[in-house]
Amino acid sequence: CTPPKANTLSAPHSCMAYKMAGFVVIEYDHESELNFARRLTPALKSLDTEQRVIYLGNLSKTLAHGLRLGFTLWPMDFMKATFATSLRATESALPLSGKH
Repeated sequence: CTPPKANTLSAPHSCMAYKMAGFVVIEYDHESELNFARRLTPALKSLDTEQRVIYLGNLSKTLAHGLRLGFTLWPMDFMKATFATSLRATESALPLSGKH
């Protein structure tokens, strides 16, 4: 296992990687707003026709570094399934009565 190299795939390679991946893809795009030197590569999320990309981003470098503000964009089906599973797990951990 190697650490990420912080390289950006070209648009054709991004499309190929997306098509080859038969599973959920998590995309972290932390510097797209600060890329002034080269042409922007479209985010995989913008090419996602099968609702398989979870997009992670942050606004720390564009708004305020100390704010540490981030966001995620999830496909609706994944979000519903994740929250339903989380709710079931939480309910099963709760005591059945008020007595301990």
